[in-house]
Amino acid sequence: MKKLKVAIFLAYGGESHVYWANQIKKNSRHDIDIFTLPPRYWKWRMQGSGGYFAELINSYPAESYDLFICTSMTNVNSFKGFLNKDQRDVPIYLYFHENQFSYPVSSMDPDKETERYEHYQFIQIQSALVSDRIYFNSEFNKKTFFLGAKKLIHRLPDKKAFLNRLFSLDVGVWPLHVDVNEYRFSKKENGLPIFIWNHRWEYDKNPKEFFDILRELKKSKKFQLIVCGKQTENKVFERAKIEFSDEIIHWGYCNSRENYLNLLSMATHSIVTSNHDFFGLSALECILSGIKTFFPDRLCYPEHFSKDIFEIISFENKNHLLSKMNECYPITDVYFQIKNKFSSFNEIPLH
Repeated sequence: MKKLKVAIFLAYGGESHVYWANQIKKNSRHDIDIFTLPPRYWKWRMQGSGGYFAELINSYPAESYDLFICTSMTNVNSFKGFLNKDQRDVPIYLYFHENQFSYPVSSMDPDKETERYEHYQFIQIQSALVSDRIYFNSEFNKKTFFLGAKKLIHRLPDKKAFLNRLFSLDVGVWPLHVDVNEYRFSKKENGLPIFIWNHRWEYDKNPKEFFDILRELKKSKKFQLIVCGKQTENKVFERAKIEFSDEIIHWGYCNSRENYLNLLSMATHSIVTSNHDFFGLSALECILSGIKTFFPDRLCYPEHFSKDIFEIISFENKNHLLSKMNECYPITDVYFQIKNKFSSFNEIPLH
């Protein structure tokens, strides 16, 4: 099979999206170019990134690429429409890092009480319909997309039979490849627990529950705290920085990947409280660093582990978690499940 020239378009170049693309570029036998837009203005990215990327490609000679890979933050219909005629026969893969049907809406979003979110959901349906192949990063992502799409299509008034083709498309799950050798796994000494937050400082990661649990623990236990992530105006974090001032050993964004990995190697415990995760890279980074990580019994997390292991490391609510904190945690078994599952690179699936 010949070596292909592939273009990957990151309409919303967040850290996990960039990591995914870089892992493909690093490990694929094909020749990969990555085109990235900054991770801001997500609604405009869904509207305008397709035309922007198409104009970039139009400036290249015809037959420069054998395959285009767009992410779910791109309007593929718009991308394809803006391409020059001599570029439109290039196959397009669509990769879902997320889907708008199960992405929690911020209470600060002016569109929260409107039906405008259906517009962005419909963009993703249209993008899927005009793509040659579709991939999701997890079964949870795939399941929630098709369930949400079915409900939305059912509500549409008429002339919608053409949309039913969505449910017979060529679809697969293409998990994120994780470079497990980058992390420093070790069993931690039985010293003072060090909790870590290594997620975005946003509502969908549910930081309020994380700090509420630590407040409860603080009543009876001593611990230290590492909080990573880009600092933004967030009252939950502002309050926590004051309340846990005696426990904090690091607060804020890491200025290098090496610094971040060092902090992961120091931490002993992590509590995932997210209301949104379609894959959960930052949580898996904790496992690969030997951190005892507890997961909520929802979202994508159950599919990453065997049933017996997940029963030990998952929780239903705050009280359930607190009752598990002193129980035996099989960190070595958990580590090897993640290592064995995500360490092998899955080459770009070609059909």
